[in-house]
Amino acid sequence: MPTWSDWSGLDSAGHISAPLPSIFVQYRYAITEKVYLTDAGSMSKIVPGEWELRILDESDAERFHQHVVVRFDVFYGIDSFFGLSLLTFFVWTYNTDAEVITTTVPDPVETMGDMAEQGYMQPGGGSTYTAQYGYIAESTANGDSGDGYWYSPIYELALPPGSRFEVLKHTVGVPLLAGTQVPFLANRLLAIQMRTAMGGAFGSLTDEAGFLRIADPTGGNLMQRYWRRPDAMVTRPMPTSASEPSIWKDATNTLWLACRKALAFRLYRSRDDGYTWEDVEIMLWPDGYTNPFATGGMAGRVYTIATKSGDLWFRSSADQFTGQTRIAQVSDPHQIQQGRSADELLVFPTAGGDVYRSTDGGKTWAAVETLAV
Repeated sequence: MPTWSDWSGLDSAGHISAPLPSIFVQYRYAITEKVYLTDAGSMSKIVPGEWELRILDESDAERFHQHVVVRFDVFYGIDSFFGLSLLTFFVWTYNTDAEVITTTVPDPVETMGDMAEQGYMQPGGGSTYTAQYGYIAESTANGDSGDGYWYSPIYELALPPGSRFEVLKHTVGVPLLAGTQVPFLANRLLAIQMRTAMGGAFGSLTDEAGFLRIADPTGGNLMQRYWRRPDAMVTRPMPTSASEPSIWKDATNTLWLACRKALAFRLYRSRDDGYTWEDVEIMLWPDGYTNPFATGGMAGRVYTIATKSGDLWFRSSADQFTGQTRIAQVSDPHQIQQGRSADELLVFPTAGGDVYRSTDGGKTWAAVETLAV
């Protein structure tokens, strides 16, 4: 599962402060509305709202474009005292059935785990009011004490460094849409915040009995850790600004590393036991594929799998990773391992499900029957 960053805002130019590049993103939009009511008696009212936003990369190419329509249902009561109308009852709820999210870029849009494209409010309702108006979603982004954010679905969306957020239109929400350097506003949470994630946490390799080698992201860079003695580990640097590592060693004692860097899943090697690494300039998977994994096989072969649009795909060094074969309709993370021969391959899920087997080097695949014993 991906490791999420903290929620971060935007700078004054709309640049995303959360760590980039990313594979998964989620944003939240602060909503604070004062609802003024004048009609006496107990009444109900619909408060609609909408916003349109997009995310651009450094070259101004659209990576994300979305229009959201929301609705709040208000129930209130007003009494008149000596000719003065006072609000005496006020309750609001977020109407999830009225929500409409239209994402035009990318097309098709992909959410984590293929979940429905559905947002949510936190909190989903409230009853804060004064004598003159009611509050919809008190928000810390407007100096209040409540959460008051609408949370987007979690998207599988690759964003490069330097990406920026633009709000093209909004009829609901707080007016503060970017960062501020004004001292007395410095403690306010920003109206639009994002968090990002890069995917898999670490890769590991057992070189020999008692020697475990781990590649894990540390501060946005890959670090190699291995045992020096039972109570201490040694670290060595690996490629920077990289994530989702797979690591293995071949028969020549060369260390191989596949990892995501600059949004592509690339191949690196070390001929000196991990002290230095070189980019072999081979791209296993381009931008747009998620949950990548790679491993070495007999005769120096390299096998890799990844998911896209709800399907699991296979590539290998047999054709220098230029072609690909569909394994099955799945979107969860999987791993691949060599079988009992050079042409036997096994692909298995990391969280339960079918195991797939190929006996022809990855040209065809079939689910493996599971027997109860």
